[in-house]
Amino acid sequence: MTEVLENSINTGAVFAEEQIGSEIFLDYIEKFGFFETTGIDLQGEEFSENQEFKKGYAINFATVAFGQGIEITPIQLVRAYAAIANGGKLVKPYVVEKIVGQDYSSRSLTGKVEEGKIIKITESKVEDSQVISQNK
Repeated sequence: MTEVLENSINTGAVFAEEQIGSEIFLDYIEKFGFFETTGIDLQGEEFSENQEFKKGYAINFATVAFGQGIEITPIQLVRAYAAIANGGKLVKPYVVEKIVGQDYSSRSLTGKVEEGKIIKITESKVEDSQVISQNK
């Protein structure tokens, strides 16, 4: 899989999607929030419902597997990476940390978890032959 990612091998990405199955793959796409707004604190957020992908044709799953058959915004992508970095928790992105009123009262906007775990944290064993580079 490392080689598939390093060399951007589309057929390898399609193979990986086929191994987990279209139903589970679609479930992950939904849980990562790619079919909804992120709720970021900016006006006019747009998103795609990806109606063509949701039709369920094999070609749609194949092209989504390597990233060309899905419409997502940059903030949706950042949010998905953040979920991976945050132990699988999908969080609501924000631009403003808190709002302070004229009377100096404040309202915090940070740290709101949208949903429970998206991905399962599993331990993996890395063999020396799998290491690309190592700081020594």
